[in-house]
Amino acid sequence: MATIIELLPKEYRFVAIVLVIYCFLNLYMAAQVAMARKRYNFPYPTLYASESQNKDAKLFKCIQRGHQNSLETMAIFFMLMILGGLKHPSICGVLGVLYIIARYFYFKGYATGDPNNRHKSRKTLNYSDDDEEKEILDYSLFERVVILGNQKHMLDVQYRILSNLSYNKKFLEGEIYTSYSFINVAKNTVEC
Repeated sequence: MATIIELLPKEYRFVAIVLVIYCFLNLYMAAQVAMARKRYNFPYPTLYASESQNKDAKLFKCIQRGHQNSLETMAIFFMLMILGGLKHPSICGVLGVLYIIARYFYFKGYATGDPNNRHKSRKTLNYSDDDEEKEILDYSLFERVVILGNQKHMLDVQYRILSNLSYNKKFLEGEIYTSYSFINVAKNTVEC
């Protein structure tokens, strides 16, 4: 008779690893709350701080709330990972890692003391001509790659594979009927 572990897909270990990583993230957040208790003088068993008692109450509450929100969603995350991983362990592993990264930035943003920062990664680039700071996601992937110092390579030929994609009367003159068409943009010609 096979054991339960033998019945699981071999990639299921990725699901287990992701769950362990999430536990370490949770421990990290708990440590941040414990350090904030000492730093801002909120001894146990005080659960919630009052701003009339301490000027740093909002900052402490934000750190604590970031951790508490993670605890509130932990059971759902674990259940989805465990059940989804039975059929699609690799996909669950990748999505689990992305969720953990997002959860980390959510906590770091919340821990700034401004709850509105919980949805921001706080990463900015300052490469615009008018020296205005923009969020990193305000740039396209192409712009970010160029900003990081990579050389631009613009294509002279536009490649299309599917016949329904290779012909658009609106932009091209002439007929293109083949499945593989190469459009030389510089010379304005079509090679079939």
